[in-house]
Amino acid sequence: MPFKLPFLSSTRKHKGQDYDKLKSDCRSKGNLFIDTEFPPDDRSVFHTQGKLAGVVWKRPKQICDNPKLFVEGASAGDVTQGRIGNCWFVSAASCLAQNKEIWHNVIPNYKEQDWNDDKPNDYQGIFYFRFWRYGEWLEVVIDDFLPTVNDELIFIHSQSKNEFWSALLEKAYAKLFGCYEALDGGDLGEALEDFTGGVSEQIDMVKLGVADNPEERATLYKKFGKEMDRNSLMAASIPALSSDEMESATSTGLVKGHAYGVTAVKNIHLENQTMFSRLFKSDNKIPMIRLRNPWGQGEWKGAFSDGSEEWNKIPEEEKKRVGLTFEEDGEFWMSFDDYCQNFVHTAVCRVVNTSMFSINKTWHEGSAHGEWKKPDRAGGCANNRDTFLQNPQFLFDIKDAEDDVMFHLLQKTIRGKEGSDNLTVGFTIIQVVDGYFVHFFAPEGMDPIPKDVLFILDISYSMFGTKIQQQRDAMDSILQDLYEGDRFNIMEFSTRANLWQKTLLSANTENKQKARHYVRKMKATGWTDINTAMLRGIEFLNSITSEGTSGNRMKLLVFLTDGQASKGEHNRDNILNNIDKKNIKGLPVFSLAFGNDADYEFVKKVAVKNKGVARKIFEDSDASLQIKGFYNEISSSSLQNVSFKYLDKNTDVTVNATKMNFDTFFNGKEIVIAGKLSDDNVQVLNLIVTGNGVDGHVELEVESDIKSRVPELTKVGDLEKITERIWAYLTIKQLLEKSIGETNEADKKKLNDKALEMSLKYKFVTPLTSMVVTKPDERDLGAYEENEDAGLALADTRNDPAGYSSGGSTSRNTPSGGSSSTSRIAYSNRRGSGGGGGGGGGGSRGGGGGGDPHFMLRINGIKFPICFDVDARDGDVIRMLKDPIAGITINAGIIGSTSKKHNGEFKTFVGELVILAPAARIYIKPDDIIFNGAAISWNDESVFEMKGIKIHVNRNELPDRTVYIDFGNDIIIEIRRLMKKGTDRAVNHLNMYIDKETGISNIAGGILGQFVHKKTTLFKIGLDKKGREHGHFRETENMTKTHFNAILHKKPDIITGKMVWCWHVYKKTGGLLDGDLKDYFISDIGYA
Repeated sequence: MPFKLPFLSSTRKHKGQDYDKLKSDCRSKGNLFIDTEFPPDDRSVFHTQGKLAGVVWKRPKQICDNPKLFVEGASAGDVTQGRIGNCWFVSAASCLAQNKEIWHNVIPNYKEQDWNDDKPNDYQGIFYFRFWRYGEWLEVVIDDFLPTVNDELIFIHSQSKNEFWSALLEKAYAKLFGCYEALDGGDLGEALEDFTGGVSEQIDMVKLGVADNPEERATLYKKFGKEMDRNSLMAASIPALSSDEMESATSTGLVKGHAYGVTAVKNIHLENQTMFSRLFKSDNKIPMIRLRNPWGQGEWKGAFSDGSEEWNKIPEEEKKRVGLTFEEDGEFWMSFDDYCQNFVHTAVCRVVNTSMFSINKTWHEGSAHGEWKKPDRAGGCANNRDTFLQNPQFLFDIKDAEDDVMFHLLQKTIRGKEGSDNLTVGFTIIQVVDGYFVHFFAPEGMDPIPKDVLFILDISYSMFGTKIQQQRDAMDSILQDLYEGDRFNIMEFSTRANLWQKTLLSANTENKQKARHYVRKMKATGWTDINTAMLRGIEFLNSITSEGTSGNRMKLLVFLTDGQASKGEHNRDNILNNIDKKNIKGLPVFSLAFGNDADYEFVKKVAVKNKGVARKIFEDSDASLQIKGFYNEISSSSLQNVSFKYLDKNTDVTVNATKMNFDTFFNGKEIVIAGKLSDDNVQVLNLIVTGNGVDGHVELEVESDIKSRVPELTKVGDLEKITERIWAYLTIKQLLEKSIGETNEADKKKLNDKALEMSLKYKFVTPLTSMVVTKPDERDLGAYEENEDAGLALADTRNDPAGYSSGGSTSRNTPSGGSSSTSRIAYSNRRGSGGGGGGGGGGSRGGGGGGDPHFMLRINGIKFPICFDVDARDGDVIRMLKDPIAGITINAGIIGSTSKKHNGEFKTFVGELVILAPAARIYIKPDDIIFNGAAISWNDESVFEMKGIKIHVNRNELPDRTVYIDFGNDIIIEIRRLMKKGTDRAVNHLNMYIDKETGISNIAGGILGQFVHKKTTLFKIGLDKKGREHGHFRETENMTKTHFNAILHKKPDIITGKMVWCWHVYKKTGGLLDGDLKDYFISDIGYA
């Protein structure tokens, strides 16, 4: 079909600015145009105030000598992303450059607007562009001032320095929304629609199952080819499952949470029929797709990547036909099979032909403008069953089966100068399919059941530092939220388990204040005896009667720990079995795992096996907010022992229904049940819900006339049996949850196999089912927060996935992984991987040094730490941390040994640490600790406090020890003593780790302190000839970018000493450290 844009007759001038009139006025006055509606200052860059130093606005003629709109026409290579997260817009602009008709409309009269050397007086510093918004075209006028730093454009720019169409296009689009920062983050199809007036479709290739279904894949390829022939614009992405994964490079070179423009879909022909072509299941051609990374670099590294051997099979004339080039320009080819295996979402923007004069097939278009209004026209989403039908409704009918219908819901002013987030809007198409039913149960207005609560709190040594403080904050929040009718008590446990009170107390103001005062004084001490604490807690709560109370009450345990048993019963299965035997009355247990190294698998199992739920609290997050939400959830229980029945004339008419009996219903939540009716001739379905509420037994009965349901609005096949798929989803989820608490290996395997079988059948993958399923013999897990049920269900039946280990070491399966993220330097990784700590303004989330000596930094969003070695000699002094604002300096003295490295040089170690604070001087050696002149023994486990600084020695295996130093200003360091006696160590020495860095300022220096205010990104991973993984890193500090390379290697963990994977900066540390390495060596260990 010939390309046609929607009618332009409805073009409106944005802000009333007329390009021709404004240009004429400037010409008559002899002035260059300055746009007062979008002034060249910080107001046009940021929402509120300047966040980028040194911005200077310049016209193109001030940037280069010969500016042009286009240099040799428009191409995808003309568009390179700048310093803002608008890859969605940049990718769309790359697509725009591929279609001459479209960019002629978006950049109208481009020849007349361009700089003309023959008519220099025509230039008036004014340009205009067209964008489609809400059913009409807008002409946006701008001046040509562009923001620069050091004479370089800071946002979109071309590879040709004198080409400016893409930079000016971005400025016009930013004006439309108020400022450049308003473009930070967006949807793939949004800019495509604004360039074309078309309608975008988001294709979820995972849901289509194209990766494992050759027929579906072939159908989708044909569709993509037709869309490209019809001048549709296309873009693709791989979603990030968490903020840590945003814009992180995978081992394939592809980036998560990032948009790519699709620039070509073509069959590439081989020389002849070979084994190579048969491998791709093609007679003589390979379905291929070409994409472009808007960064202008970072490309696919698999088959048919630039310069790969696969291209040797392609004739030279075929390479020329498809325009093949091997350049680091961000553009690359890949087979369509690989595309479907790696990408998840594709946005296809169809340019619809609505012209009444066209002889080709046209679309009939209709639009309506309106809004949701309270109280009677804002019913909320489908979860709000009582009010949902208050929303505006439209009835439509498809009379011809060959016709297509597209619905497009637009939210006005979704971006703007105020920088507000998008609202959630949507529409629902209602359909009843194939006798399957889905029931949403979410009653409102029910009073919560009064509770008898026992809080079991871990105060052992392993909770020292960040975790014990988080527990104090959490309990302070929880205690304030207790309802007046509740009763409660607290049990602290470490080596022993001690109850605060002999019985439960009423949750009145006086008792809650006493309890808050009590928890504020909690101190970490002793070992961790989880088994004794849980058994005593269950015994205590079972002994409590409801005497003196009225109505129904709910007993429950809230168990807060890091999940690491170190005294009494250590075996987790034995502890779980002991709890089972003791908890014969079925008390629900709600569990919280504290810290990044928490044994969340164990904590989750305790909850699942005992009718509760579990959460994990990270050390780098606001624990009180997380716990407040958690306790609000469990304290809102309004029904217990909830059961559902679906009857026809008192006969159960359900088949293969999902779980229909629930221990608890929480207000604000929803119970969803799905199944199939056993008889398609059922006329009226009776639903009966029973349970126990505040005042005792509750029974709800609802009658549904099935035959008078909402009529079918689309063909049954169009939604692929959505109700059946909901049933399958719920069934899989419940199978996985049941598997978590199953200790019998044979039964666990049956549950997992059934979940796997259904996942393959219904093609559910992460994050929908919380499990990635590829083939029966290739199971893998994604991020544990999204996939925790799948991960825990499989935990005992498979090897550890890459990067996760219960013992601190890491399996070698595909270890790579990275992300761009603000990071921190406060993190203690005493038991292995995961987590984060502290606050601050950016930097690493964990940093330490020691060994011979080597350093290890954990960066938020990057799976493995960054490690590097320092060549130091006996007598050297290294500056570890210097923070002028916090007033803390830490220096490390180096000692020699008789042990040699592989190169023959003698190994050196950290033999002494000097810590200087405003009111303290602390000298630490393997033999003694001197605090302001007072000697502290490594064998003294009491907490020593002076001048607001606390020192606490924690025993490890003899003769090693760990000392924690809490400066009282959100800075905690951890120092491990490692003794030579009885080991193969070369010398007695120290390792140091910054455990909490919230109080470290953004101007801190030192070999560790500098990382607080840096942003580190792993954006490229490759393999060398030996198969080792190489990472390419970028560091950003105050708009300055540096780069360094590292190889994935095993090194000893700074604190545990266990071998862990890390990105080893094996050559120069330039790009990683500020300045030269020699700058971190000082002459005097006592020098502040």
